[in-house]
Amino acid sequence: MLGDVLSCLGAVSFAGINLYVLRRLGASALVKALVGFGCAAIVLNELLYSARHASGDYGPFLIDVNGPLGDIFVDYLFVAVVVALTGGFYASLYELGMRNRRSESDREALAKKVEEIEQTQAAMHDAQERYRQLFEGSRDGVVLLDEQFRTIQFNPRFAEMFGFTQGEIARISPVDLIHPDDRDMVLGAHRQRVADRDIDRVFEFRMLRKSGELVFVSGSFDAIRRGDEFLCMHCVVRDITERKYAEDALRFRLDLESIVASASSRFVGSGTGRMDINIMETIHAVGEFAGADRAYVFQFSPDARTVSNTHEWCRDGIAAEIEGLKSIDVDSDLPEFAAVIRQSSPYLVPGVEGLSHDSAEYGRFKDQCIQSLFVVPLNFEGTLIGFWGLDFVTEKTALSRDHIKLMQTVGEIMAGAIARRRAEADLLSSEERYRTILNDIIEGYYEADLDGTVYFCNESLAAIFGYSREEFLGRNYEVLNPASEYPHMVAS
Repeated sequence: MLGDVLSCLGAVSFAGINLYVLRRLGASALVKALVGFGCAAIVLNELLYSARHASGDYGPFLIDVNGPLGDIFVDYLFVAVVVALTGGFYASLYELGMRNRRSESDREALAKKVEEIEQTQAAMHDAQERYRQLFEGSRDGVVLLDEQFRTIQFNPRFAEMFGFTQGEIARISPVDLIHPDDRDMVLGAHRQRVADRDIDRVFEFRMLRKSGELVFVSGSFDAIRRGDEFLCMHCVVRDITERKYAEDALRFRLDLESIVASASSRFVGSGTGRMDINIMETIHAVGEFAGADRAYVFQFSPDARTVSNTHEWCRDGIAAEIEGLKSIDVDSDLPEFAAVIRQSSPYLVPGVEGLSHDSAEYGRFKDQCIQSLFVVPLNFEGTLIGFWGLDFVTEKTALSRDHIKLMQTVGEIMAGAIARRRAEADLLSSEERYRTILNDIIEGYYEADLDGTVYFCNESLAAIFGYSREEFLGRNYEVLNPASEYPHMVAS
């Protein structure tokens, strides 16, 4: 009896263990049903065999386990157990195979996913390496700025452009590198770009080297964002100082040529009656171009012993000196200056303080508050007729060779105009003297062209023939001779 009980308990334990293992393995419902049915059949079978060994009491069973029906039932129950367990076994094998295939597919998908991640990471690493090489090897300065215009990162070229080591520039605010006059513009543009406003991303401004030297740069400002979130400002700074100086030099040359062309057209295209206006316009243009405070022309007297200030232009706020500069004996008053000018050489003083403080020139220039002056002679066909120059009162200035060449070229133009007016004045004076002599003689005198028309006669001739001078002019000179003499006069 005890053996039967133990057999039943063993069958129940076997069934319970199998069902637990199947549940932990995640077997399908079909497998669980087959194995469960098999286990239940085993338990039932054990119960039936135990009942056969009993006294014939049916106990809880509905059939006679000791009779023929019991034998048949037990036999079929055994077959059912075998079938159920076998089916469960093969179903488990099938599910295990399917699960292995799914696991293999999952492993392949996982391996492919891992490979894709590795490729993505490799591509990201390559991109980061390329960016690092571009960032560090760029010929332009590159700097990353935060929203408050503070440095996040910069490349070596950025430090090199401004004469700093990387350690030095890391401790400097980028605002301090910008020229004070351009800081508001640059900071304003940075704020606009951070706010994602539509403004020009590239513009030019000035920066300062460690030495204080000016650097012209072209800066591009590109905001880097993640969606709507601002991350940093990517700034590329290109040194355009050489280009800027080249543009300024070209602009200077064009302006210089324009001034010379304008001066030439003024004097060539007009008579001597506009000469004073032309001179004033010319010295004004050159003075403004050179940044001078005063421009002036001095002319020598006919005997070349004294000079007088004949024309002067002054910038607003600068005192005029023309009224006190008449008939100056330049050789005695300014001997060093006169010695240079009379040799037809420019007199160039970038700094008056550099002159001898005992010289007459120093005293005269200091009285006029002049800090720098540049004077060139006015020569015409080897004759010194005067000089013209520029004064700098508000600050000391050193003019370039191109400025001096401009002054000399303009001086030649003005000297030619002054000499021409002097020649015309001398001619007019000579003609007046000649006319005066002819009008004073008692003999009759006239002048006629090849057609015989009288264009000049003196009062004596008109009186001899009974005409007024105005009536006689324009007549043919045949009225002065008999008709018989006229052909002979014409032939003569």
